[in-house]
Amino acid sequence: MYGFVLIVMLLAYMAAGCTTPEVNQQQETIVQESNTKDIEQLNTLLEEEPVLIKFGSPTCAPCRDQDIILDIIADDYEGAASVIMVNINEERDAASFFGVYSIPDMSVIAGIKDDRYLFMGPDGNVSFDRRSTRYVGLTDGDILRQALDNAIAYRQNNTS
Repeated sequence: MYGFVLIVMLLAYMAAGCTTPEVNQQQETIVQESNTKDIEQLNTLLEEEPVLIKFGSPTCAPCRDQDIILDIIADDYEGAASVIMVNINEERDAASFFGVYSIPDMSVIAGIKDDRYLFMGPDGNVSFDRRSTRYVGLTDGDILRQALDNAIAYRQNNTS
């Protein structure tokens, strides 16, 4: 009986759309390794401004709640930063490329340096390692805004 309950709970969790089995153990995300439409869109946007990218699914309740927050952020940062929402059910390659294993999963990308994505944390630290700057689960908008503000400042201070 205990095994049956455990299996039912596991199936319910997986059916909620809040996990994906694809894990990328790569430390640095190299720009040229993927050519999905979302990666191409991301690279084009990064030529102009920082990008907040969110991986999620319409079947994931926390993802839908996060989308409400991100819609407001996208409006507030229009012209200064972009927000991309990637459906992992449709863009599995992009989710795998970024090592998404639980959703919602977000990162702020300040730019591209040496053909690698430069990720921004809320503390203002930049890293090529997305794992140290990612936001997993429902995340407060103020935390994401801080990372975006830092990414905007970083770009302003590091462009010639």
